Amino acid sequence: MQASSIILLSIFLLGGCADSGDATGSPAAEASQEFPDDWFFGDPATRKLHQRMTGRKAPPLRLMDAEGGRARLTDTEGKVVVVDFWGTWCRPCVAALPENVRLMDEYGDQGLLVVGVHDSRRGSDRMGEVARQAGIEYPLFIDHNGQSARSWRVSFWPTIGVIDRKGRLRAMGLNPARLEEVVRTLLAEEVGTDGTKEESDEQAAATPPPPLPDQLYENPPDRRRLLAETFAARPPVMQAANWMNSKPLDLGSLKGRIVVLDFWGTWCPPCIASIPKNNAIAEKYRDDVVLIGVCHDRGADRMGSVVRSRGINYPVCHDVGNRTGTSFMVNGYPDYYVFDRKGRLRVADCRNDRVEEAIRLLIAEGDD
Repeated sequence: MQASSIILLSIFLLGGCADSGDATGSPAAEASQEFPDDWFFGDPATRKLHQRMTGRKAPPLRLMDAEGGRARLTDTEGKVVVVDFWGTWCRPCVAALPENVRLMDEYGDQGLLVVGVHDSRRGSDRMGEVARQAGIEYPLFIDHNGQSARSWRVSFWPTIGVIDRKGRLRAMGLNPARLEEVVRTLLAEEVGTDGTKEESDEQAAATPPPPLPDQLYENPPDRRRLLAETFAARPPVMQAANWMNSKPLDLGSLKGRIVVLDFWGTWCPPCIASIPKNNAIAEKYRDDVVLIGVCHDRGADRMGSVVRSRGINYPVCHDVGNRTGTSFMVNGYPDYYVFDRKGRLRVADCRNDRVEEAIRLLIAEGDD
């Protein structure tokens, strides 16, 4: 990440590195952020995309470590996070690295975290060498198959986004010469008292979500209306025990992730047949989704042996007394219930063959 160094300012007034490696990134003609228009790079079309992202929860980052293993960004709660999309092949990116280090040195103990996300296509083999030369101690990752760049609408390098202490993206496509000013502004905000409008958890859960396609639902329209009306008056509750493959989970703590509840039974052939599909979904969308198998009380004494023999790799729990199934008005097995990132139940009784489609739609909502 870059700040207001005179050297870096002269570089970035010429523009950053485009997708092709050429210079680009003129300041946008129309930016509608809380910060001045000329603090940002990007053509008008890119700026519109970036503007739509700001003020919302930051898109997910899909990351790899230097060895190519899957990685996750942690320890960000309550911090201002600067996400620097960069590449070793990009001269303005490399020129900005010493200033990124200075920002971390100066503001790290105030709650700043700088994160480097390297271009997935080329140059990551030199990342360690370049980092050592610049004295980098902040986290560096490689973009996993370019997924993060796509989610964050990156089309030039470096592209810099800044996330506030509440996890909202407040600036995107920022000119590095203005980064320190944005960082200082957001660090000065107290969590919960910055005066900006934000939905409470209760308001977010109560906000009517946009409809999803009818073909996702297993239920006919009359039962769907019944479930919607019932759950609006009495939100369903998950109560479970004897967790495997995970510590005990609760729906409230999983906000920010898409949650799929799979109501299943050890005695249910279609449930057993669905395990490979569930395993594949849990692995494929592990950065965005938590899939939980909620095992019926009948036959739960065999839950552990089935988990081991069938190779279940997602969290599984025992629905003691079928209290959870009753609360969710489950009427068949397997039944799938899908929650969005705000903790809203979006698909009650999703069709078995449409679970992945529902997940993709909800992921796309989070990126828009």
